[in-house]
Amino acid sequence: MSKRQFSAAALFAMAMNVSANAAAPIFTDLHAMTGITDISAFSGGVSINSSHQVLIAVQQGSAQHAYLYTPGTGMTLLDTVLGSDPNVGGINNSGQIAGTVSAATQTGYRYDPASGGLHSLGTLAGDTDSWSYAVNNSGQVSGASGTSNTSTAFIYTGTPGQGGTMARLGMLNGDIGSEARTLNNTGQAAGDSWDSQFISHGFLYTGTPGVNGQMLPLGTLGGNMSMVRAMNDAGLIVGESKTAAGVVHPFVYKGTPGVDGQMLDLGVLSPHTTPSIALAINNNGVIVGVDEVSVNHAFAYVGIPNEGGHLMDLNAWFESVDPTNAALYTLSSGEAISDDGWITGVATKGNQQHAFLLNASSLFAVPEPSSAFVVFGVAIFLVRRGRRV
Repeated sequence: MSKRQFSAAALFAMAMNVSANAAAPIFTDLHAMTGITDISAFSGGVSINSSHQVLIAVQQGSAQHAYLYTPGTGMTLLDTVLGSDPNVGGINNSGQIAGTVSAATQTGYRYDPASGGLHSLGTLAGDTDSWSYAVNNSGQVSGASGTSNTSTAFIYTGTPGQGGTMARLGMLNGDIGSEARTLNNTGQAAGDSWDSQFISHGFLYTGTPGVNGQMLPLGTLGGNMSMVRAMNDAGLIVGESKTAAGVVHPFVYKGTPGVDGQMLDLGVLSPHTTPSIALAINNNGVIVGVDEVSVNHAFAYVGIPNEGGHLMDLNAWFESVDPTNAALYTLSSGEAISDDGWITGVATKGNQQHAFLLNASSLFAVPEPSSAFVVFGVAIFLVRRGRRV
């Protein structure tokens, strides 16, 4: 989609909103702020909180590095806290971080900046490894515990060594493994369960493990696979699923599985037929994801699915409000979005992939008819662990 597909009125409204918010830059190259000069290194923004702190993952040769960007402060190298080859998953509004430390085994952690404590979450009984993917504002962590062959989804509540507990969520009937990729501030978790062929099936977990907890299947868009990426506090879930034609499309799931649940297809950027994935959703229903063309493009989904909603290439808006940077960078991934519309992810500059921070709040402030359910989307790169088919 080119920028001329925006109406003149829409572009004027966007420009007015941008002017009102001119104090904040539209686009920031976070990779450049790390001081890394190795042209073979690449980076991506992984997670963002309400203060616009951004977790950044860097791949430099065979080594991984992690940085934290804090507005007004700048970059902090997290390797000194997390150890060598750290993997960062998510950050909450108080700055707690969830991720995985790799050594002889892999161990999920929660980092608490207020106390300076790096807390190992341990594993479920009988397991050797654990992986942490997300942390909510009460400090609960979601992830998986297992071995090199399989894993089981968990939610961790409390502080290790101070009464914290890792609760097993199980897996869907007939499956052999699972992982909780995300959780919201109400304590719901969502993720994937997979069968012996490593075909994944998205799930929503509600209730209390061991009491009334339930793992509920989300189904698919007609194919044999669905995979969860993120969930907001209203319980809206986004991810990817195969259609009946076997093409991967982004979805948003609303409601309760088995009751009023619906998986809605967000489609792909016309005229593409390549895989497209929804990666994040904020509490205003704004979704970001990736359209995997020859050069990945960030997309936005505007409106209500099945009621006139449509995809837009986020680069078209970028070109209209920041043409100087848009001439240098292609927005190729949007990993996370804050509630006020700031996006982090990956931008491609020449042959390099750079973590970025994008102030898109003015775009999302433009009113849409019947905007009770507004959705947007953007791309992906290194942060995704291997996709199950």
